[in-house]
Amino acid sequence: MKTIVNFGLMDVISEDNKDVINFNLSSGKVTFILAYKGEEIYIERAYWRHLNYGGAIEGDQAKLWKIFNKKIKNKLN
Repeated sequence: MKTIVNFGLMDVISEDNKDVINFNLSSGKVTFILAYKGEEIYIERAYWRHLNYGGAIEGDQAKLWKIFNKKIKNKLN
């Protein structure tokens, strides 16, 4: 079942073992596709879009997840 939730800063679309998180910016957005495997979570894909340009966010996925998780926790506090 697909669930869509809007938190203002971001939209979360959950379905099966994946979450799509869109950070909405004034002129674009950043999207993370998170996948769950057992107790583990990882970023399956990450990409950005700004003024009709965009692309994949490449790099160390573990580091990217740590940065992403820290930013979420900071926004919640």
